[in-house]
Amino acid sequence: MRKLTVSIFLGTALEFYDLLLWGMLMPVLAPLYFPSADPWTVLALGYGAFATGSFMRPLGGLVFGYIGDRLGRMQALRWSLGLMAVSTVAMGLVPTYDQIGWLAPLSLLVLRLLQGFSVGGEYSGGAVSLIEGRGPALAYRSGALLCISAFTASVFGNILIVYLTQPSMPPSAWRGAFFMGGAAGLVAAWMRRRLDQPKPPAKLSLEGTHFFLKVACLSVISGLGILIYYTFLIYLTGFLKVGRGWTTEKAYLFSLVLSLQLIPLSYGVGRWADLKHNGAKLMEKGALLLGLSALPFFWIFHHGSEALIFGITPVIAGVFSLYGALNNTFSAHFFAPGLRYRGMALSYGLAGAILGSTAPNIYIALSQQVGPLAPAGYLLLVSLAAFGCIKLLKSYLPKT
Repeated sequence: MRKLTVSIFLGTALEFYDLLLWGMLMPVLAPLYFPSADPWTVLALGYGAFATGSFMRPLGGLVFGYIGDRLGRMQALRWSLGLMAVSTVAMGLVPTYDQIGWLAPLSLLVLRLLQGFSVGGEYSGGAVSLIEGRGPALAYRSGALLCISAFTASVFGNILIVYLTQPSMPPSAWRGAFFMGGAAGLVAAWMRRRLDQPKPPAKLSLEGTHFFLKVACLSVISGLGILIYYTFLIYLTGFLKVGRGWTTEKAYLFSLVLSLQLIPLSYGVGRWADLKHNGAKLMEKGALLLGLSALPFFWIFHHGSEALIFGITPVIAGVFSLYGALNNTFSAHFFAPGLRYRGMALSYGLAGAILGSTAPNIYIALSQQVGPLAPAGYLLLVSLAAFGCIKLLKSYLPKT
């Protein structure tokens, strides 16, 4: 079980490390691969390529979900992580636009599609394996470990990116971040080579029909979790740099400080949900708090001082954890073992494609076309939709 936990922790960390590289390095990568005179256009083109890869997630979720349900969780997780590691290394090798012209962004796009396909099976498969393997008594804490892995990747990625983008470093030093991520993925895949598949506990699952209704609702619920991750750890990093004129180091410091707070809070929320058996109720409160706090948060990021922005990070981390740390285990309850991998992977893949990776460009468009605080309205609408879906799915949960 220890090897299983470590290998899945590393695999999930690599997944979010890769996402962070794309998102956080976008102010650096976009001018190299998507040249334009307007900095916002450059950023939008880069985020567009980033979002395109995520549209492969549902397909990856179906393919790896089928493999995981029929041939075993570990088989799917080995293949998904291996493909992710190879595509990550390849990204670090792609020449720039000045060197090979339009082949540069095209190559990145193809690799991003492969990466998105592999991600479609990695995160949900890891969640399923941990939640099933560690048992119902630790279910929410097991799901929270996936979130902690993502935030750990954010901490490491922030520190590494700041170091590699220093003026004293060679201009292409950022490529090392992709090579390191790929190497970590190959190590994690090697660790999984002899792991046995844990048997799923029957009492965790709920038998029943309405598979596609559950997938649709969980796509919205998971979508809010992915949306807040992209909002606070990816989009706002670029916004603080481009929109507020912060230095690269200071913008990444915000993401670093927030991630460090999210790690213990996520585990604490998961532990509380396990002990009190109230995960669904906590998620309802988290969805409402996210919606109500959207406007104050965005106002502060647009008009607040640097001290105020850093000062509200504990509040953001608290609201973030109350929802995001519980989503994996909440979702796992709604599918029988033979459909669980597919159900979770498909809903997570749809969530990432529709509500997650599109968020940066939606925020940019709303800010420029409607007003600087318009993104808050989008976050509010998604929060309310997620709250309604949680209410609907609670009727499937056993009474405790």
